[in-house]
Parts: sequence; structure tokens; C-alpha cells
Amino acid sequence: MRANAIRLEQVLLNLLSNAVDAVEDELMPSVSVDIQQSEEGIRISVTDNGSGIPQSALPHIFDPFFTRKEVGKGLGLGLSIAFNIIKDFGGFIHVHSEPDKGTRFDVQLLQEISS
Repeated sequence: MRANAIRLEQVLLNLLSNAVDAVEDELMPSVSVDIQQSEEGIRISVTDNGSGIPQSALPHIFDPFFTRKEVGKGLGLGLSIAFNIIKDFGGFIHVHSEPDKGTRFDVQLLQEISS
């Protein structure tokens, strides 16, 4: 399946918004986006140097309504929606995080194979 630009933008805006929230209290905040193309497809990584995600929360971050944000700061739907959009594209989204070291989300979009 081809990725829809508007839906892909929704995923990236969500990941960037979460990254910006994560670095809010950092003295030297850093958010970066890296895009790599290979024979398999495209990988987009969004990385921050925020507080990270506790290991106990990692299995739940793509669950609907799961949030670690304060009340009124989020509904807990962004990552669930992002996960499902990427899944609909036939891709994958993975998270790598260490407490106090930051988080990286990798979005892998596989190249369409033409017959």
C-alpha cells in the first residue's frame, strides 16, 4: 500500500509533538529527525533527549488512551493512531527508550514491489 501524505504527516506531527513535550524540562533540549532510504524502503527516526519512557510503560504506549502526561495534556490516542496508520501502510513503528537518556521512534515504510 502507498502511504497517504496527509496521514503520514499526522504520524510525524504526533511523534514530533511528543518529542517536544519530552524535552520541555531539559537544559539543552534536542529533537532530531533522520530519514534514510534503502532498498527495503524508508526509515524515519524521531529522537529526543528527554526523560525517556520507563520500561514498565513501553508495552503499553501504543494502547488507546494510555498516557503518561498530566491530566488535560493529552488523551493518549496519538501513538495508537500513529501505530495504526503505519500498520495500514504495511510498515512498522518501533520505540527505543532509556530513562533519563531519551527516546527514539523508528518508522519503517517498506518499498512497494511492482510486478
